[in-house]
Amino acid sequence: MVHDFMNGKKIWKIIGCGFLLLETLPMFSQISVRLPSEFSGQEIDMKFHGKHYKAPVNEAGISLLRLPETLHYGYAFLSGPLGNLTVCIDSKAPQTIVWEGRNSYRFLGNNQAINEYLNDGFLYRHSLNYLDNDTVFIEQWSRLYETFSRHLEEASLPEFFSSKERVRLYYVACNLLLVYPIRHSLACRLENYVPSLLYYETLRKAMVENPEGNIFWEYRQAFRDWISQETDYFHPRPTNIEKLEVLMDYVQQHVSDSLLASYLVDNYLTWHVRHFGIDGVACHLPYYDRKVKDLQTRQEFYALYKQYGQIAKGCSAPEFCLPDTSGNSVCLNSFRGKYVYIDVWATWCVPCCKEFSYLRQLEEQLKGADIVFVGISIDSNRKSWKEKIAKEHLTGIQLYSGKEGSFFHDYKIGLVPRFILIDPQGNILNANMTRPSAPSTLQVLRSLTTPK
Repeated sequence: MVHDFMNGKKIWKIIGCGFLLLETLPMFSQISVRLPSEFSGQEIDMKFHGKHYKAPVNEAGISLLRLPETLHYGYAFLSGPLGNLTVCIDSKAPQTIVWEGRNSYRFLGNNQAINEYLNDGFLYRHSLNYLDNDTVFIEQWSRLYETFSRHLEEASLPEFFSSKERVRLYYVACNLLLVYPIRHSLACRLENYVPSLLYYETLRKAMVENPEGNIFWEYRQAFRDWISQETDYFHPRPTNIEKLEVLMDYVQQHVSDSLLASYLVDNYLTWHVRHFGIDGVACHLPYYDRKVKDLQTRQEFYALYKQYGQIAKGCSAPEFCLPDTSGNSVCLNSFRGKYVYIDVWATWCVPCCKEFSYLRQLEEQLKGADIVFVGISIDSNRKSWKEKIAKEHLTGIQLYSGKEGSFFHDYKIGLVPRFILIDPQGNILNANMTRPSAPSTLQVLRSLTTPK
């Protein structure tokens, strides 16, 4: 007698009194996205628990996204040719999303009512007034979570969802408080704005760990940004390496939620490597290894660490040949015997443009020294680049890279402005050199170029 039956993810066949494993079938939670056929060939990208799942739109306008059922409950963020959506995933049944016109979608299948709630725009319609001073703002903010919770209760959704959503809404509100300093300074056009003690005290009371929040990016982001603000409050204007040291110390001493600590350690170190290189990172790697257990996360970080190690201090600077404003090719090796101070910039970058006057002063102060000043633009429009050079009366050697060439990739250009210092032998001294506006820049360059 032969019978088949399912046991978890495996199909077994009973033969007499024995069991024979025939096949292992991967189980998936499937999301079908239906779009107009004109979007055929484009891609839907879904981010879920920090990982991306992508699927093309076929000729019929359908994109099928499949998630392993081993993944835990949470929210997925879909982006594609017609905007962004949030979808609740619980790995129980297929879901379908149908586009019905401008900013309008219909949800079918599992979690229909939940997904309608998540995409009704309520949270975005209840923003706060960031023009208010922090006392008035905090008074408004203190009622925000209650407003969010009332809307959730009125939706009459299943308790398994509502209990988790209350946690998420709490940290949504926390994030709206955390962005107050930057939004207030922008709205009121204030420079170097510092909130009152009331603001920091309110934050400290609000930011309470809740391990149930780990399935939500709002929870992780809130703690990431709060710890950064909190450490800046006690350690103003640190260097990049000092900032990393303070952040890692704070996590080690004050964060008890192990999953949150793992996220924070990986996030802080990854961000530092991407923007400032590997200097100051090695001493934190033993702690990273103890806290971060996810294999894929570790592999991605160490791959990044290895890449940026190629432009660490003492490494041979990757060669480049780029066109100047006349179309002539200028190569890095033509500057051998002199220090090279590279300014990586773009016309649309406001902080880049603010450095121009300081850069001119620096060039004048080091006139006659064995140093070459090279500006490299990553603009996509060469005409705009040339017009900006003329308008700002930029001196030095001006070259064009864009974002597609080897220079952009070899030097791991992310945020701009970015400054790079290369020694006379063609080796990297600092792949994340200080800006011209920093007083230490002139001191360092003078010490290097002044005859001993």
